This record gives sequence, C-alpha cells and structure tokens, in this order.
Amino acid sequence: TYTVCVIDANMCALDCSYNLIVPQCDSLDVALTKVLTSPLTPVQVGDDVTFTITVFNQGTDPIDSVQIVDYVPAGYIFNFVDNPNWTGSAPSVYYTATIGNGFLPAGGIAPASSVTFTIVLEVAPTATANNIDNFAEISGVSDTAGNVNDDDIDSTPCLLYTSRCV
Repeated sequence: TYTVCVIDANMCALDCSYNLIVPQCDSLDVALTKVLTSPLTPVQVGDDVTFTITVFNQGTDPIDSVQIVDYVPAGYIFNFVDNPNWTGSAPSVYYTATIGNGFLPAGGIAPASSVTFTIVLEVAPTATANNIDNFAEISGVSDTAGNVNDDDIDSTPCLLYTSRCV
C-alpha cells in the first residue's frame, strides 16, 4: 500500500488521503537442471548411468505438481526396473510428482526451493558419441494458487552438462 498525495505547483502537499494498493501478482515459474551423477566417465556398454534432475521453483507460490519428460536417445536403454516411478516408453518417458502421490514434500516445492529426482539409463550396445546426449524438460506444472502451465513457455530441453535450463 502506498500513500498518494496531491501537490500544488510549489510542490506543497494539498491532500495525502489517497491510498494506492498494488496487488501482488502470482507467478508460476520453474527451472530444471540435469547432471550425470554416476559414473562420471568413462562409460561402457551395459553400464547403468544415473542422471539427477533438479526442479527449482522460481515463482511466488508453492508448486503442487510437476511433470518431467526425459527424451531417451538411441544410445541408452530405459528399464522400468531401475525407474519404477517413471511411465511411458523410450524415446519419451515421464515422471509425475505431486503432493498427493508423495513425490513432492507436504506443502509442495516452496518458492526459491528445489527437489531432485533421478533416472537410470543403461548404455546400449548401439551407443556412440552422437546418440548419448540425454535431454529433459518440464512438460507440466501447477502451483497451490491454481496457476497451471502445461507447456512451460520459457522452457528449453536441458542437455546433460548444461548448467541451467529455464
């Protein structure tokens, strides 16, 4: 709330009885990073590699639902046994985390906070340097204020080794 004054030509306040209320706007904004966490290098055919995906809440309200899509390239094999909470099939697999399913903390992801998830992929016999870049992005999100963003418009798929994607 701000006080607004009416002034005369000499900059003298005539009336300061006006209050200006500026509403706070809710914003829904999330970001994602993805890093290879094990093994770091080198990998061999048949190795399981673990990627850690971190979702950041850059908005003003707690996030109560987020869906991640991971684009599994031809150089990896997705195994459900290693990823019981992921759905779909390569090349696109999904992880849905909500307060209700227990994959997000009670109260959701607070503003300026983050949560992490993992995906484990097996190095395929067909793996080459050209088909092992693994991307992920946020494909859906909602917050406790009711804001929904099914296709995060400022999202760019996050490539392994990219420090931050928004």
